[in-house]
Amino acid sequence: MEEGKKFDVEFKQTAKGSWYVGSVRVGADSVEELDKVIDSTVTFLHTKIDKMNKGDFKPATPLSLVPIELNYEESKLFEKLRSMRMDLSRAENLPPYVVAHDSVLKRLAKAKPMTKEEMIELGGIGERNFDKYGVYFLKVIRSSEVGAENGR
Repeated sequence: MEEGKKFDVEFKQTAKGSWYVGSVRVGADSVEELDKVIDSTVTFLHTKIDKMNKGDFKPATPLSLVPIELNYEESKLFEKLRSMRMDLSRAENLPPYVVAHDSVLKRLAKAKPMTKEEMIELGGIGERNFDKYGVYFLKVIRSSEVGAENGR
């Protein structure tokens, strides 16, 4: 958990678009503080669940289900990002989708983020994943943008 944080929740998404709590970390200094955090969290969750059950809550369509259309230049960048992903996955002996899903690479190719913050804001890449792989993807995006400017 990051220094100064007292509470951290990791949400995960299933392949079918459902969300669940992956982990909850509480940095309580005492049992009393832990009890307060748990009580307020349970109250908050019950309020949200009641709203959802009444139909007052409209869940957003998961980003992975929104089709992303790429133009020619974006498709070229997407292929470069896929190639980088393959290099990273081979280096760590992981399946490519563990590094990043195609939908994430398409969003990166479409939005062309130039900073860590912009990349994380797109979704699909969190702090931890950015620290491991994001800098490589940013390098590909930045070099593609420089190449596009030089080609004009």
